[in-house]
Amino acid sequence: EMVSNLENHFSVDINRFSQWVRDYLNSHQDKRLLFFVDEVGQFVGDNTQMMLKLQTITEDLGKACGGRAWVVVTSQEDIDSVVGEMQSKKRQDFSKIQGRFSTKISLSSSNTNEVIQKYLTSSQLIHTDGIITPGMHLRGDRSVCFNSIALFDEDGDPSSSLPFGSPLHFRLEFEVRKPIRQSQIVVTIEKLDGTIISVFNHNDDPGQEPQDLQPGTYSANMKVALPLLPGSYSVDLTARPAAEYGAGRGEWDWVQRAMTFDIGTRTADGEHLFLTGGMVRPLAKWTIDASG
Repeated sequence: EMVSNLENHFSVDINRFSQWVRDYLNSHQDKRLLFFVDEVGQFVGDNTQMMLKLQTITEDLGKACGGRAWVVVTSQEDIDSVVGEMQSKKRQDFSKIQGRFSTKISLSSSNTNEVIQKYLTSSQLIHTDGIITPGMHLRGDRSVCFNSIALFDEDGDPSSSLPFGSPLHFRLEFEVRKPIRQSQIVVTIEKLDGTIISVFNHNDDPGQEPQDLQPGTYSANMKVALPLLPGSYSVDLTARPAAEYGAGRGEWDWVQRAMTFDIGTRTADGEHLFLTGGMVRPLAKWTIDASG
């Protein structure tokens, strides 16, 4: 009933809406606004008035906000194909609106996959130095706070790229800010597209139990012989109460993509590997002898 009364007694026109958007942007100088109209062909349909409203909204926002508010429309079909199927009068009306949308982007399914892949491998997501900055802590009350992570090669030197077949050796540096009970440190290895490869909980090591930790700085080393295919990988870090002690309490700290690293196509001995259809083809040593 309240919603019905609001709709009956509250009206807004395009000019007032544009002023509200302008006022908001003026009070938030570092902000920009995007308005999306999904499936513009269905939104407009055969209604010329809807076409005119869309055109007017776009023009008014442009004038009032000085380019800080954008209107984005999408269509499953190429816009020229949509217009071409319209009757002559409707096509003419719709063409007028197209003039208000000077930037046109056409994406096929293959283009979409390419855009996603470029985003996943962009420099913003590649983080090889292992230094954990404040913005990388995504969840938790920071009772435990990760500071850095390093990956070491078999010679004990820090590295962001390892030969194929190398064991993984990570060192985590973290701070405990208040006494905690039954701690659990977790390392998650993922592909850059988010596919989880393996999860390592320090309590899974028979020689390690959940620990009570006092305030201070700590380091943790994790070594594992994990056969990873050549490619790029990322590491997530989690500090949380052990399951039997802190069920439902959430994490103390969670860092997504704390660092990224690569597995090469050569072994430590320099042997080159061939990748075919996602499979590794190492060079095999053969002997063929006459048996009789």
